Amino acid sequence: MTRAPCVLAILSSFVAFPCLADQFQLVGADGSFVRYETVVIKDRQGTHVATGYTDRFGRFTLRSLPNGVYRAEMKLGVATLRIDGETQLKRVAVR
Repeated sequence: MTRAPCVLAILSSFVAFPCLADQFQLVGADGSFVRYETVVIKDRQGTHVATGYTDRFGRFTLRSLPNGVYRAEMKLGVATLRIDGETQLKRVAVR
């Protein structure tokens, strides 16, 4: 019985703040999308903070990370991500 209010509070927080997410599109050196790739996100200290997957257009979304600079690691290389709370798609080159 006591869990219901907690679940509702968590669900409402996802619905109430959908715009608090940074969206990225990863592109290779040749300009092609980094498709269906596992991406490991690390903070400045190298601590693993998130894992995600790109879609067929190289896009993925990060939610609930504090603003700052992060490192995205994948098989194809690395990229620097700037989390700033902006909702527009950020195109990022993979090195």
